Amino acid sequence: MKKIIGLVICFYHFALGQSYDLDRWGYNKILPYGFEEEALEVLKHYPELKDTYIKFKYKKFPDAIMQAQPTLFSLVFRKKEKRKYKIYVNILPSIDAPLEDFPKNVIKGILAHEFAHIVYYLQKSNIQLISDFLRYPVNCPFKKEFERNTDLIAIQHGLGNYLKEAWQYTAFDAHLSDVMKAKKRFYYLSPLEIDKHMKKYSSKEK
Repeated sequence: MKKIIGLVICFYHFALGQSYDLDRWGYNKILPYGFEEEALEVLKHYPELKDTYIKFKYKKFPDAIMQAQPTLFSLVFRKKEKRKYKIYVNILPSIDAPLEDFPKNVIKGILAHEFAHIVYYLQKSNIQLISDFLRYPVNCPFKKEFERNTDLIAIQHGLGNYLKEAWQYTAFDAHLSDVMKAKKRFYYLSPLEIDKHMKKYSSKEK
């Protein structure tokens, strides 16, 4: 009987903690179905996104697993403080690696990168973002710098270890196309580079 009571108390405290996380970090968010827990865990590292509207949507698009963008309406008609954002999750049949098969820490690493994009967007004016979005598809050096700087934001928020796991999995281990794997290796920080930056930021904090 004592064991049953203990289990009930543990479950109660767990549920209470989950409810608190959802109320605090899930405010103004429509989280990805099935990955709410991972999203909330990563959002704890981004207090500047606490009140930001973010909605996850499923969509078909090439050569990426997720994409974070401001909504077109808010990019054109709202001030940056009032923008709304969407994170699109790829459902292309050509991706033979559904997110349900990804390790949880890999999901967290992917989310860490996408939320870092939104942190960057919050700092930029509408004109600056429009300029970035026009250059991104056609300017390879800019795209590489853009993605690697986004990784740096995630590292600065204490999420470097998740990034490393996501890089290893999506660059080599996942059932993704060779093109997608090659792009991951080319455009994003490698685990060795991530470790280097993690040590640098750690030494600055001491």
